Amino acid sequence: MRTLITACVLTAWHMLAPSAGAQAPKPMTLVDLMSLPQITDVELSPGGETLVFSHSTADWKADGRVDHLWVRTSEGRLYQLTNGPTAEREAQISPDGRQVAFIAKRPPDRVAQLYLIPVDGGEAVRLTVH
Repeated sequence: MRTLITACVLTAWHMLAPSAGAQAPKPMTLVDLMSLPQITDVELSPGGETLVFSHSTADWKADGRVDHLWVRTSEGRLYQLTNGPTAEREAQISPDGRQVAFIAKRPPDRVAQLYLIPVDGGEAVRLTVH
């Protein structure tokens, strides 16, 4: 489990770190700060073999942040699990570690709904209708 957490931290660092050969640093502005990707809502599967987290980026056209779910396995595999038109958030891994429940507002939803997706990818299925 410690190895998986270390791998997640290193992955986050790699995703957030500036590229090599970048220009000299300049003072950070509020726009720069808002543009930084964020990793939140880290969820470890009951067996400790899978980590699901939310990776958030600024979407200036939508005037906000957009979160998508990512997975990191104990074998070191890293992949984006969701890619809907709006944010997916509050992921919870099922007790058997095979599925992920999350909240999203996808067309034609008028309000956010609960969805379920296999942890190894595929199409999400809407579970609620309100």
